Amino acid sequence: MYDMSSQWSVGQERSAGRCASDNYIPTSPSSCRLRTWRCRGDGAICELLSLCAVSRSFVSLTHSLCDEGSAYWIGRLAVRMLLAHADRIASADIHSTPCPTLLPFHKDLLRYFEVNEPMELIELIQHTGRWMDGTSDPGQIASRRNAVLAGAARIVLRWAFPEDHIQQPPSPPASDTSVSTPNSDADDLDGLSRHEALALAKRAVVPLIDLTLSLLGDQTVVKPERSVLCLGGGLMMSKGYRGFLLEGLRKEGVEWGSVQVVHDAAGVGASGLAAVQYGMSEV
Repeated sequence: MYDMSSQWSVGQERSAGRCASDNYIPTSPSSCRLRTWRCRGDGAICELLSLCAVSRSFVSLTHSLCDEGSAYWIGRLAVRMLLAHADRIASADIHSTPCPTLLPFHKDLLRYFEVNEPMELIELIQHTGRWMDGTSDPGQIASRRNAVLAGAARIVLRWAFPEDHIQQPPSPPASDTSVSTPNSDADDLDGLSRHEALALAKRAVVPLIDLTLSLLGDQTVVKPERSVLCLGGGLMMSKGYRGFLLEGLRKEGVEWGSVQVVHDAAGVGASGLAAVQYGMSEV
């Protein structure tokens, strides 16, 4: 966030906010005028650049304890959803209603993970089976798993926000009877798929809303209406996911002076750090 009542200058000192689960509230002097919050795409770090004579930095806890709202977080929720579906089928005898069918959305996720049924994902979670092929190093295995989980976010966002993508959401081949029937069962399943993907995306963004609110403090020092919110990272390129974040903040009474989308987050971040650390105005 950038306080529009102030002017940017180089050589500023910085302080960083922890992730939402740490309940960290910035305690900078009220005389600080310039405030620029940059949220990194991994969902774990937000950084405050200010004119304060206070400098703090915290190590990101990443996926181990944080990373809420990130692509990894979305993939994790997707796996939980698939396993919950499998549990529902396994406990059919204690329900009077029919078991829900696997939706095209679910099938696309299973294809992405290269498994035939949800329970096969246990190997991914437990670092066993084919996920250990080629290495015995725990760090490499965990990194491989995290990357696979993060990749599942693309499937979720494609179904939730088809308007963000050139191609329509993937779906299984339609039958001859469903191709020309607007209100076919296939269309209904596609609609249910999008509904479930939207619900998952909305659930995933909640921690980001909480994180942003915690960084605003009581809004007497950091005033959103005089600030610019800069959003960067792959997920924030999704207009739909970004909209969930901004809408959630609006429901909490937060209105920004301006919202900017940073398409080259790494480049802008490097330039900003160079300005802060070394006084370089251009990189």
